[in-house]
Amino acid sequence: MPKVFTSKTQTLGKLGEDIACRYLKKHGHEILEENHTRKWGEIDIVSKKQNKLYFIEVKSKSVSGLASKTTEQVEAMRPEENVHPIKIDRFMRTIHTFLAEKQYEGDWEAIVLAVFIDTSEKTSIVRITKIFD
Repeated sequence: MPKVFTSKTQTLGKLGEDIACRYLKKHGHEILEENHTRKWGEIDIVSKKQNKLYFIEVKSKSVSGLASKTTEQVEAMRPEENVHPIKIDRFMRTIHTFLAEKQYEGDWEAIVLAVFIDTSEKTSIVRITKIFD
C-alpha cells in the first residue's frame, strides 16, 4: 500500500524524492528501491550504476525565486545539516541490513542529495552534498 502524504513537509519530501529519481536515471542510475524501510530506519533511494550500489538520503528544501538565485546563494543553503548523527547511525544500520539481506558484497556508497524546489516556478536544482564514511 503506498504511503499517504498529508503534511506540506511530507508532500515536499515525496516531490524531492521523485525529482532525485529522475536526476539519478538521467545520470545512468537504475533505481532498485524507494523507501526501503525497517523498524530502525529508512533508505530513501537505492540505485545502481555500473557495478556499484548507491544508498541515498534525499533532503528537500522549498526555495522561492530559485531561478533568480546565484550559485553562491544556493551553495549557502545546507539542508544536509538536517542529517544528524542519530539519523546517520540509523541510515547506516539500514544499509548494512540491506546488504546482509541481499548478500551483497560489492562496492557501495552512501550519499545525501539536496533537492531545492520552487513549486511556483516548477524548477529544481539537485546537488550531491555529502558522502558518508
